[in-house]
Amino acid sequence: MITQDERWEINYQQIIAYVNTFKRWPSKHRIEDHRMLNWLKYNRKLVAENRLEPERKKRFEALLSMAAQYHKVNQHAYVQTKNNETDLFNNTTTTN
Repeated sequence: MITQDERWEINYQQIIAYVNTFKRWPSKHRIEDHRMLNWLKYNRKLVAENRLEPERKKRFEALLSMAAQYHKVNQHAYVQTKNNETDLFNNTTTTN
């Protein structure tokens, strides 16, 4: 039987691996990511209610700050590529 501490650690490591692999936060649009999102949501709630153990809180906040570097990374990538648009009709590149 797995303990609650072991389960927390497994979920924590899974999300770290996910963020390091995909360079993004789990998506609400992918069903397979929902379990990770629920875990994150629950732990955010515990932090807000000051019910998360101090060591877990410290590690959880480190996880949030690690993932913050990828926040809206696709949006920023879009803005950068938008500046170098390609005109598909004339096969020319325009720089704004």
